Formats: sequence, structure tokens, C-alpha cells
Amino acid sequence: EALVGGPIDRTLTAAPIERLVEEKTAEFDQLDFKREMYKPDPAGRAELAKDVVAFANHTGGLLICGIADVGGTASKAMPWDAT
Repeated sequence: EALVGGPIDRTLTAAPIERLVEEKTAEFDQLDFKREMYKPDPAGRAELAKDVVAFANHTGGLLICGIADVGGTASKAMPWDAT
């Protein structure tokens, strides 16, 4: 919640995403960026499950889809249609 400026279910909008990119936020063991949403096929679901289990087996974390990274540093907010 500190990374996005408040409760995730109410504040994760475009503004915090853009701020993460502007500040060149780096991934760490509790933060992971994905350029795109997971594909709605068996391979995509398996990849999502693998990433969620990795957080669950550690200390939890935040997985944000829609941020491209270079070397683990946020570099670009990716446009996507949530519908």
C-alpha cells in the first residue's frame, strides 16, 4: 500500500502506476512487474499460478500487470483495455 499511496483495492489507478514508472521503481522480493496481462489459456493460467505461489511461499507481495521493466526497473506503463 505504501508503494501505491493507499489501499490497493481503492487506489491502484493510472496515477500510481505512472508514478512507479517516473520514479524508476525497482522490483524486489515483494514487487513484480509484468508487461502484459496473463493470457487466458492454460499456459497463462499456469504462469499466473506460479507467480502467485512464489509470493505465497515467501512473504507475500504485489504483482502489477501493465508495467514494462528494464533490468527489474519500471520503464513504461503499458496501455491495456480492462474490459
